[in-house]
Amino acid sequence: MNPLISLKKIILLTTLLSLTNALLGIDIYWIGGSGKWSDLSHWATTSGGNIRPSAIPGSKDNVIFDDKSFAAPNQTVQIDQQITFCQSLNMSTVTQSVEVQGASSGILNIFGDLIFNDKINFTFLGEVNFSAALPNAQIQMAGNSFQSIIRFKENTGSFQLNGDIEIDSLLLFEGGNFSSKGFAIKTGYLDIILNNIKTDINFDDSNVTIVGSAFYLSYNSNIEIPSAIISYSQGKFSGKNTSVALSAANALFQVKGIGGLQWGKLAHTSGMGKARMQVDSISLQQYSLSSETFTTGTISMDTLSLAKGRTYRFQEGRNYKLKFLNAQGDCANPIQI
Repeated sequence: MNPLISLKKIILLTTLLSLTNALLGIDIYWIGGSGKWSDLSHWATTSGGNIRPSAIPGSKDNVIFDDKSFAAPNQTVQIDQQITFCQSLNMSTVTQSVEVQGASSGILNIFGDLIFNDKINFTFLGEVNFSAALPNAQIQMAGNSFQSIIRFKENTGSFQLNGDIEIDSLLLFEGGNFSSKGFAIKTGYLDIILNNIKTDINFDDSNVTIVGSAFYLSYNSNIEIPSAIISYSQGKFSGKNTSVALSAANALFQVKGIGGLQWGKLAHTSGMGKARMQVDSISLQQYSLSSETFTTGTISMDTLSLAKGRTYRFQEGRNYKLKFLNAQGDCANPIQI
């Protein structure tokens, strides 16, 4: 055989394999202990291997940290790029303690699983975007919290929790398919946008705690940011047997859109400040108010619970339907409506 022809075949085959990897993605393993995500010398095509991939992980690559990634405890992985991509990030089999760092200016984009174990300390300060390209992609934080905005976007797959999650900033749903699977969610702020028929957000059987107070933007005092807002025109949302607690003084819960939203229990739990509920319409199993609260909109509820010594206001001209009223005041602590 002509050696020149053989060489051309080898080059063609290598090129085709590289293109296939770029299009379909591969499993890429972290090696060599502490380091920066952008350093190609820390990536291998096999566990503990020494063959490098053609590039650092991309949006179709599964990133794996395992028992061969670190030889000693107290290691550090620096996500040092402004925009970082991977399909899945799996650190479930790491056996040494590791801190995953990153600046607040960074953005981590994940299209599949995000799985940690108790050896991982996730202190990444940037935004994390979830856009599922896989069905039933798992999110398992193993006690870690998200430090910044968590954003879910529309794609062909779906996400589901495999453990409780906590977000220090904003939990934002711009679209997509998501199920909490009954696990707890704690967040500073919550924003759910339902404007796509494909969007399906399911919070069934979960306890949701929202800790942020409403505030006005520093650069525009006419714009108020609520503790939680749900804006809907199409798509699906389910909150059966869901318990939502707004724990901050001066919390504001808003629901905007046509139709009627159904949820389980909604509670203002602070007992301080002046809470607000602003809805177009909503159906609740229980509406529980420990704080002085001003409620506007149409609400249908099984039980309304009011705390003694508080004053409650309800919007004039709106309908408030309830089956049971739990309101026990006394002469020293009357309930005023």
